[in-house]
Amino acid sequence: MMSNLSDWRVMPAIALLAALGLAGCEQKPQQDPAASAAPKEVEAVAVKAESFTVVDELPGRIEPVRVAQVRARVAGIVLTRNFEEGADVKAGAVLFQIDPAPFKAALSKAQGDLARTEATLSETQATVKRYESLV
Repeated sequence: MMSNLSDWRVMPAIALLAALGLAGCEQKPQQDPAASAAPKEVEAVAVKAESFTVVDELPGRIEPVRVAQVRARVAGIVLTRNFEEGADVKAGAVLFQIDPAPFKAALSKAQGDLARTEATLSETQATVKRYESLV
């Protein structure tokens, strides 16, 4: 009984597919070649030279991600700057030349203080030797 019922449901679907298949096999009427050769209307535009501005909008940044502050390691008067702003510099490169006069003066003063302290040391050692013989 089950096979008879399923046959009745499948038969209309098969008939519909056969009808569609036969309808697709119909021949198209041939067109007259003279009718297809008729000129078609087109739009014509006159070409002329003119100037125009090309504008490209591109994504980007106007502020840097990182800001590197270039500073001297010591205070002093800058005589020359050995780099250009915005240029790449390497680690350890000399960026500034600072006036050496104050540093030379400080070195001379420190050397003088050292000499005075060494003289005081020698004098004190001589005094100690004299007092050791008395004691």
